[in-house]
Amino acid sequence: MRKLLILMVSVLIITNLSALNIGVGIGVEDLGNDAYLRIKGDAILPIVSFLDYRLGFLIFNLKEKDITLGTGIDNDILVKIPVPFLFQIYIPCGFSFYFNDGKSFNLNGGFGLEKELGFLKGYLEGGLRYFKTGEGEGKTRFYLQGGIRIPLEIL
Repeated sequence: MRKLLILMVSVLIITNLSALNIGVGIGVEDLGNDAYLRIKGDAILPIVSFLDYRLGFLIFNLKEKDITLGTGIDNDILVKIPVPFLFQIYIPCGFSFYFNDGKSFNLNGGFGLEKELGFLKGYLEGGLRYFKTGEGEGKTRFYLQGGIRIPLEIL
């Protein structure tokens, strides 16, 4: 039974690799307080027709002028809502743990729109980020980001 499950998950991942998207966007973080810009890079892998997994691999924070590279910077599940509109509506929700200088825990959720533009996809997304660093109090920030996604043909 375990081997069958591993085989099914492997087939699901391999068949979805052809739908991998690479995204680049710019976002405004901490709206309403001390807003600043972030440039983001991510990869999106479809899991099933209504569910995608987004893995962040680049964040360039223009406020502190630092670059974060790696896998798992931001992890989100994108829940697509099937509606007959010009835009694809999705709900991003995710969490991240960081263990650099101090421990931090992040939760985020929001609302997004995606539109096919020829072979590219444009997106606009907004929402809330809750984060707690070390022993301090948790903070909530609003964000708004937009950008493009490029589908890659792997297989």
